[in-house]
Amino acid sequence: MLVVGCGDNIPTVGFEAFAPARREAECQRLARCGVFTAVDDCTAYFRAPFDLDLRAAVAAGRVSYDPAAAHACHAAIGAMSCDQTSAEVRTVLAECANEVFTGMLGAGAECAFDRECESGDCDAASCVPDTCCYGRCLAAVASAIDEPCDADQHCGDDAYCGTDHVCRELASTGMACALDSHCTAGLACIGATELQLGACRTLPLLGDACPYLRCAEVGAVCNPAQICVAVGIAGAPCTVDADCSEFRSCDPATSLCTDTPQLGMPCRGRCAGEAWCPLDGSSLGTCAAPQENTAPCFSNDQCASQFCAEGALFDTCAARAVCF
Repeated sequence: MLVVGCGDNIPTVGFEAFAPARREAECQRLARCGVFTAVDDCTAYFRAPFDLDLRAAVAAGRVSYDPAAAHACHAAIGAMSCDQTSAEVRTVLAECANEVFTGMLGAGAECAFDRECESGDCDAASCVPDTCCYGRCLAAVASAIDEPCDADQHCGDDAYCGTDHVCRELASTGMACALDSHCTAGLACIGATELQLGACRTLPLLGDACPYLRCAEVGAVCNPAQICVAVGIAGAPCTVDADCSEFRSCDPATSLCTDTPQLGMPCRGRCAGEAWCPLDGSSLGTCAAPQENTAPCFSNDQCASQFCAEGALFDTCAARAVCF
């Protein structure tokens, strides 16, 4: 369990500061793991996150927010291991999800999303994207191994919900799997496809051979020689984009990993921060500010509302529906 301290001087994070504080914590880890040059470089890359549904639910008292737990959560995320498969990463992320926000609605209450429910499980049916769908909160019952389930959260911490809707024990080394989350901590699912299962294996660290073409650390990549090496950040030598961090690209003119362009800078398909690139990567454009409602759009990132609504003749930026 995350430790939030005691006494009258417990550090806290107010709800309005939660999203940017969470982003900064994530960036502290990414910078430490070598994915970004610095924390500020990382925070400037991502668009400011916001969750209108969660904000409305907190304001309405349908979800409780713990500011002390949020501070502890962010400290733990910033210090997390670079090894994506580690037990520490799984534990911190799970505890953060469970302790910062608490649903206030009991079983049977109408709900729009999981966090509103005490059980963390709303059975709202799927519907057209970006529209509101309502259901009922389910009871907080965790199924044991070999018992029926219909979602991962219905199984205990040492299990997952299989495709046969039965709780299965997490797989150890060499056992069959379909996803990384089906393996015990320290392992990843290798070789799984839509047609066949894979097997749980240990992933290599920096400097180790990577015969499965994957590495355990968030700041590592398997190079053509099948050795885990540090990802390239801005200024690192490269021949293709895969040599660089996933947030950087390889400049063919200089053979160096380059920063993602920001507002007002030339772009080919991708921009950092709030900006978007009007072109599809085939030619040079200029990073533009997000558009206001009613402006024509093709994707959510083009809109200040982060929602491009489907229209009869063409899509337009619009206010996103708030569901709670």
